[in-house]
Amino acid sequence: MTDFPIILREGEVHGEVYGITGAFVGYVNDLIRGGVQTKDLPGAFLDLYALDFYYWQVCNGGHSQFVGNAGARLQADLDHAIRGAALIGMPDLAQLMEDCRDWCDANLDERDRQDGSANRASALDVLDDRFFSQELMDHEEAGFAAFVASQPTLVRAWLEEATRHSRFRSRNRYCLASGAWLRAYPGIRILPGDEVSAAVAAIVTAH
Repeated sequence: MTDFPIILREGEVHGEVYGITGAFVGYVNDLIRGGVQTKDLPGAFLDLYALDFYYWQVCNGGHSQFVGNAGARLQADLDHAIRGAALIGMPDLAQLMEDCRDWCDANLDERDRQDGSANRASALDVLDDRFFSQELMDHEEAGFAAFVASQPTLVRAWLEEATRHSRFRSRNRYCLASGAWLRAYPGIRILPGDEVSAAVAAIVTAH
């Protein structure tokens, strides 16, 4: 469903490399708060939304925090996030989440005790080590160059601008891949900040 628009603010798209995905998450939140049912959203939106939740939860507190904070949504979040990783071309990240799901299915009591702090399963710490490995986390120089070269012209222009602002996360595989998918999305509309609220309201009304 590529005709469902994505409405983003100019400043968020043209800032840091991770800004576009954060803006997308905020947009989906605005739609849901406005009354759009998740069943009416494209599956890809829900997949990327769940993947972003997973990614930042693990960055902040490891897989233990992700499992604990996902709570009753854990299985659905993992299903969506695994599809999200495939959507943006990160099968190794999808495999890591599949391994997390397998551990959760096999260790229900321990799963329910996870909180990212006092209760941390050692098996999930092992997944953290894989998550934070240089190979999974960041492109090395040649890999980054190959990634950029593989993108359409529109995405390459966004990458050049976004990575020029700062080197912080400028080689981060997830931020680059999710941002590239969003920038290439046919229904994306990048608007001045003072036009976004009305545009989002119109979408909410239509659904």
